[in-house]
Amino acid sequence: MWIENLPNGKFKYTERYKDSLNKTRKVSITLDKNTARAKNEAQRILFDKINQKSNEYITTNKTFWEVKNEWLTVANKTLKSATVRSKVTAFKLLKNYIPEDIKISALNKIFIRNTLEDIYYNRNLSYAYMQIVKSSLSSIFEFAINKGYIKINPSKNISIQKKKQTIEERNRKNEKYLERDELKEVISLANAINKRLGMLIEFLALTGLRQGEAVALQIKNIKNDKIEVVGTYERYDHEKVSPKNTSSERIISLPKRAIKILQEIISQNIKEGRTDNNPDNYIFVTNSGLPLSYSAIDKVLKQIHYKKNLSTHVFRHTHIALLTELGIPLKAIMDRVGHSNPTTTLSIYSHVTQKLSDQVIEKLNTVEL
Repeated sequence: MWIENLPNGKFKYTERYKDSLNKTRKVSITLDKNTARAKNEAQRILFDKINQKSNEYITTNKTFWEVKNEWLTVANKTLKSATVRSKVTAFKLLKNYIPEDIKISALNKIFIRNTLEDIYYNRNLSYAYMQIVKSSLSSIFEFAINKGYIKINPSKNISIQKKKQTIEERNRKNEKYLERDELKEVISLANAINKRLGMLIEFLALTGLRQGEAVALQIKNIKNDKIEVVGTYERYDHEKVSPKNTSSERIISLPKRAIKILQEIISQNIKEGRTDNNPDNYIFVTNSGLPLSYSAIDKVLKQIHYKKNLSTHVFRHTHIALLTELGIPLKAIMDRVGHSNPTTTLSIYSHVTQKLSDQVIEKLNTVEL
């Protein structure tokens, strides 16, 4: 990129690039200033111009949905079933926005932004789900780039602002985890319905494991007072697969109660003929020796009819809250629960630390000097 001083006192920023025919071309932009900030802005604008012009030479006749079907054939062979299912669900929603016959090269950033904004602001779907839709679109565009159908991914660098949080939504944060007395109450209620599932729930709260990680545990994964988390149980394919991400592979030290739960479950499995001592056997199993299904656990949680919405993830968040109350550093908590992104950990951590700070003030107010 080079800069020219114009007679009117402004500055012309110019950049060369090669088009699809390997011809050298130029794009330029005129700005009022020649500062570091202006240079950065000029580079961004010129980059967008180059991408837009490069895309003008695309002549593919492939529609978006034809490319999606091509992507799906590959995705079914390379991605986890749960990942494919979440994206397929997103595509069903996108049927309301993307016409059947539209060329993939005709979809631009403005169209994509308007689609995502309508999903989030007007349809009032969650921010997280809107992000899944965006990720699904990006998967198709990146696939199309690799196939040579398009030059750029129009969903890149689109940022959708979050809506203002309502009081109800803010209060809902309290339902992300259970207080200690609430946890005891829920475990007691679960035990009354199904003791084995009650012990699993307690184990989740004591270890912070994801549900799939817990039911994927095999006897060989127990290493004295530790467990190695090396996989998760895929609910659709009914098999143990690699964990969610590289951060999810970890070794966790167990408190005494968690060790006792494992010993008791394994002993029951052998005594009742579910499994034997084979190291490959799963631990949290049904009467037939298969890993407990997600639906069986959800069924018990629904039967509890608790004042807070219960899911297996609540117990994972409860574990984070317990560690925070014990003064464990944030990074150590993230390593223990296998979080690569601190967002979720921080949301629990910040809420609990704020509550603890309030308790400090309450106690200080009782001090008379």
